[in-house]
Amino acid sequence: IIILSVDENENPKAAEMIDFKFGKREVDTPEENIQFRAYALGLFLEFPNLEEARVRLIQPYHAIDQTFTFTRARDLKMIQTQIGAIIKRREKYLETKDPSLLATDPDNCEYCAHQASCPIWQQYMVKLANESNVLATLVLPIQNLDDPE
Repeated sequence: IIILSVDENENPKAAEMIDFKFGKREVDTPEENIQFRAYALGLFLEFPNLEEARVRLIQPYHAIDQTFTFTRARDLKMIQTQIGAIIKRREKYLETKDPSLLATDPDNCEYCAHQASCPIWQQYMVKLANESNVLATLVLPIQNLDDPE
């Protein structure tokens, strides 16, 4: 991640943050991606006079270079509400351990470090295994115990 201040003074009105993604999976556009909204929120909170936060996504594998400009006037309250709701939901989950509060998505969960303890991920994997009949292929048929070949 690279943060570039567009203005040359100590009180920038605009800033740009660039995030290089080198994976093979395409990422949502900067406008739609909650991570890029969090970047913009961080810039707005760090620089109180910042009016524009440009976030740029570069995915060399897909030849993607996308930029979106969040503005303090138009977007700050919306981003704060979204990020605040995510934080509150996480706090509520930690308090109650209610799995319905988890916002799971197999695409995002694939790289999560909490898969082994996540009830939603476990349910997803059991459902996937049942649908693909993978469990049947894991059980080796015992035909003749007297002749191992």
